Amino acid sequence: ALAEGGDIGPARVLLETLLPTVPGALKPHTLAALALVAQREGRLGEALQHLEAAAGLARHDADRRLLQRRAAALRGTATA
Repeated sequence: ALAEGGDIGPARVLLETLLPTVPGALKPHTLAALALVAQREGRLGEALQHLEAAAGLARHDADRRLLQRRAAALRGTATA
């Protein structure tokens, strides 16, 4: 919500602070949120790393595929 409101810096700090303590089931979502923040900051390599890490931790195939598509789109190689 902070990132959506334009407060990117505080969003990054909050997410980075929470990441080590969030339950395993929430880590992919937290990493995806960090990817969004990094992308908005223009840190595309970092955003891609977060998305790939999130996809690797995703517990459900649908979540994994979504994260992989987001990563592919970020690389500019998305397929239908």
